[in-house]
Amino acid sequence: MTPAHVQHETLRLAFYFPEHPPRSEDSHYHLFEHARKRILAAGVGCWICGTKEHLELHHQEVEFAAAAGVDVEKFAALFPEYHITDEEAFLCWVESDGNLRVLCADCHRSPYRGIHSCPEPQWKLQRYWLKNLPSPVQPADSARSSEPANVRPDSDTEPGSLCGCPPCLHCDDEPLPPA
Repeated sequence: MTPAHVQHETLRLAFYFPEHPPRSEDSHYHLFEHARKRILAAGVGCWICGTKEHLELHHQEVEFAAAAGVDVEKFAALFPEYHITDEEAFLCWVESDGNLRVLCADCHRSPYRGIHSCPEPQWKLQRYWLKNLPSPVQPADSARSSEPANVRPDSDTEPGSLCGCPPCLHCDDEPLPPA
């Protein structure tokens, strides 16, 4: 049996986003705001950790800032369940419930365990990880030793938890106000 261990990875990526208007000036932004209000009213919690505090919406399939780079015909063929018929329908869908996932600020933008900074397979593990084990995703500094740090997604002392980490560079989402 392979003993428990920490595997180090360093990811340095640059993302290209086509030209796009600021979110607040986008003609489809009102759809995002309507979805945000519906989700708040429904009392939905974070998809990863379940908290109902500091909620945000994540563009799951297509980020708002990347929408102008998507081949709409190819997307429609790959995802017929979204009923995309033209570019306008696609742009509406990008800001709709079907493309939005509820996440808390930590699971969305935390510098080491948010979806914007963590590989998706490890990010998803946080949803159903055993509580008695160290988190599957840890800050690099805590994982420099051969022993994993005891960092859990739902810990009150978690490093980086709502620490004022920078918002996403490509969107201007604000946390949802408390219900």
